[in-house]
Amino acid sequence: MLTIGSQTGAPDYLLDNVRMNWKISGDTIRKSDEQKANIIRGELGRWVKAVVLTGKGHVGSWSVVKEPMDDDNPAQIRTGKTIEVLPANTFYWQDYLGKDYAAIAIDTLRKYSDATNKVFITETNLLNNRAKVQGLSDFIKYTEQKGAKVDGIATELALNINSDTVQVETLLSELAGTGKLIKISSLDIGTGGSANQTTTETYQRQADKYQWFVEAYNKLIPAAQRAGISFRSPVDQSSSSNWRPGEPVGLWNMQNNRKQAYKGVVEGLQNN
Repeated sequence: MLTIGSQTGAPDYLLDNVRMNWKISGDTIRKSDEQKANIIRGELGRWVKAVVLTGKGHVGSWSVVKEPMDDDNPAQIRTGKTIEVLPANTFYWQDYLGKDYAAIAIDTLRKYSDATNKVFITETNLLNNRAKVQGLSDFIKYTEQKGAKVDGIATELALNINSDTVQVETLLSELAGTGKLIKISSLDIGTGGSANQTTTETYQRQADKYQWFVEAYNKLIPAAQRAGISFRSPVDQSSSSNWRPGEPVGLWNMQNNRKQAYKGVVEGLQNN
């Protein structure tokens, strides 16, 4: 035993090749990277199995992986290793399982889900970061090379009445070019102001934009690849909302009355 402290006197200590370990409060068992990966793989499988069995017979499609691509380097998957303090309830499976994490999750889902279920990977910020489309496409190809089939891509689109239609249409064409099912999982079109600032003319512009988008989706996404459009907020946002607070983005107003936007969506569907 080597004891160093005030009770050993006051000499100079010349030490070499010393390794110090200390105990952290609670039970701490050090694991190798391989051991960690095995544990995490098991927990991922357990989680996916539980969720899938709960929804079996009721769910027709699953978004298995969300936002896999890094915003700053879209050719690479995200990582939590560069984040000093992770937000609460945030965990990066890929930091332990690597790029195979999606294939592992999908393989587990396929094992327990209904045979007809569709598997999607969800990615965001594609409109303003178009390199992510290629990065996502490459990641899907990698995942499928591991034997895990990906049926489609789901993406969220937060547009405004002034959004560049050419930019949006180009994105839709690029998504169609992946050959996968394309789902707009969360669409809203903002007016740029609160409800009490929005004029009848602005509401009509919003309706026209909704109609245009529905028509563009049906024009640019082949019928066999259309997985549908979901609206982020069917009803206008309240002032306490975390998303576009007080902004009338919905197809219905706060009193659940249909707006011009509802008419725009219906007419967009009728024109295809």
